[in-house]
Amino acid sequence: MSIAAARGEMAGRTGLWLTAGTAVVGAHLLAASWALDRPVAALPDAPEAVYIELAPAPPPAAPPAPQPVDPVLPELQSFSPPEIPQPEPAPEPEPEQIVEPVDPVLPDLLPMPAPDFAEMPTPVVEPPSDAVLLASDRPLRRPDRPVVRQRAPEPEPEPERQRRAEPQREEPRRQRTAEQPAPEAQPQQRRQQQASSAAQGNDSSQARAAASPQAIANWQGEVQARVARHMHRANLSGARGTLQATVVVSVAANGRASARLAAGTGNARVDNALARHAGRMPRLPAPPNGQPANLTVPIAITVR
Repeated sequence: MSIAAARGEMAGRTGLWLTAGTAVVGAHLLAASWALDRPVAALPDAPEAVYIELAPAPPPAAPPAPQPVDPVLPELQSFSPPEIPQPEPAPEPEPEQIVEPVDPVLPDLLPMPAPDFAEMPTPVVEPPSDAVLLASDRPLRRPDRPVVRQRAPEPEPEPERQRRAEPQREEPRRQRTAEQPAPEAQPQQRRQQQASSAAQGNDSSQARAAASPQAIANWQGEVQARVARHMHRANLSGARGTLQATVVVSVAANGRASARLAAGTGNARVDNALARHAGRMPRLPAPPNGQPANLTVPIAITVR
């Protein structure tokens, strides 16, 4: 079979199928139009509604009243109260022990050996003589020089009047020279006064130096007691037990005192507090001999 014949056969079949499809579609369209144009049959009339009156329903019967039923109590068994154990009597509180304030124990102050003033040589003060000159830092005052007044030249009198006036002028000059003291008399009086004051000062120093050993020992004991009381007032917070230290006190002749901590306790904080408190040492009794003195005071402080 040639290709042209095959193509002609295929074209004939395609035309048949198209014709058949067109005929089927047209038949469906005619059927649809006929169904739409057909009149709708009228429905039969519905019967009229019938109303029936029903008798009211009887009320529901009241439920029977419940009869009281006596509650059946269970038989109670005999109850015996439990035995309550009696509490043991509380022990009587022990009486509080009243702690009496204990005064700080002051260390036994050993009196220092008093210096033997008897062995010291007593200075021999010789009375000053008029010829001895006492050395003084104060310069001596120069003697006052006599004031020479220059008078205006008088006119030359006549010879007779000049002779009469000369003896009268000589008398007042002699009186003035007699009234004025000699320039050497004033320095000599001052030397005598200075010598007497020096002698008085030496007498007072000798009296102080002659203080008895008992007076020196009493003074040392009083100074040590005051130093111990002062050091016990130091604020030593955080320390406990007995603290031992050594304080060196210097007392001037007028009683002015200064102190320093010579030996500490080993606790740096406590030693700093003791050193600051020793630096605030108050005035102490003056030495009886009038000479400055140094004292070494051992201190024991009990902190609780």
